[in-house]
Amino acid sequence: MRDEDQAVRNLALQTQEEIEKLQAVDDRNTARLKQIVATHGWPTISLVGEDAARAAWLLAQHADHDRAFQREVLALMAPAVDAGEAVAMDHAYLWDRINAPQRFGTQGRCVGPGEWAPLEIESPEGVDDRRAMVGLPPLQEYIALVSGLCPASD
Repeated sequence: MRDEDQAVRNLALQTQEEIEKLQAVDDRNTARLKQIVATHGWPTISLVGEDAARAAWLLAQHADHDRAFQREVLALMAPAVDAGEAVAMDHAYLWDRINAPQRFGTQGRCVGPGEWAPLEIESPEGVDDRRAMVGLPPLQEYIALVSGLCPASD
């Protein structure tokens, strides 16, 4: 499921067909992940291994069409993070994905050629401390890295 999720995100996503393919993959993956969670609970590291646990988070992260499920996953992941059964960084990305303002500055958009900016951040003066607590680099380093993914020209 993760491989298909990532493959479809490597498409240009400029045609309606590519966008519909992405949506279909997200719909299928979300439905399957919901079944897994309903049957087994959140896929923790000790239950499925770190690679599969992180893959489950990635699928939830991309389930933007189902915010209620994303909120459910966020709530399930919190105690798992505290118990060392989920990755704190993953929880931070999901928290930012579904909340505004965000806490960790992981979500943003391209604002110009080769330039990315985070969406609104709560208490920006403490963002680097919060990022460090979950294993993320300082915000300015992240901005420099992600800006490289923005098109060089419009």
